[in-house]
Amino acid sequence: MAELTIAAARKLLKIPGRHPFTGEELQIGWRTAAKAAHPDAGGSDAAMAQINAARDLLQPLALTGAPDSVQPTAARPRKDKTTSTITLTISPNGHLFGPGDLLLGDCKSVASAIAFCGQAGWNYSLGKELSSTQRMVLEAANG
Repeated sequence: MAELTIAAARKLLKIPGRHPFTGEELQIGWRTAAKAAHPDAGGSDAAMAQINAARDLLQPLALTGAPDSVQPTAARPRKDKTTSTITLTISPNGHLFGPGDLLLGDCKSVASAIAFCGQAGWNYSLGKELSSTQRMVLEAANG
């Protein structure tokens, strides 16, 4: 099985790209895809494994609560205990940015963001200041 990207996982679970999503939206996407991919419904073991891998990849990126509260969920530990090859960027104010400066959440402080990344098994880097793209993303998110 080829390595699954975030974009491919979002597409597989029909979660619109480049926008934050909640754990509930992830669960709905997984459930819908799993119903079609399950071997008992005419799918295959390989298709179901791909759906589960997509859910597991996206779980640490899901937000809790209403989209405007932007709190990352606590990730379930991965079965294989590997860490992600993706590096999140932590802003000086505790915002989490993923690949392509996608705003993933606001942990309210750098220490909380570091703790979240450590718990989820995600690599991170500390940004000394926001990039122009990150500033635009935050301005758009704050409305």
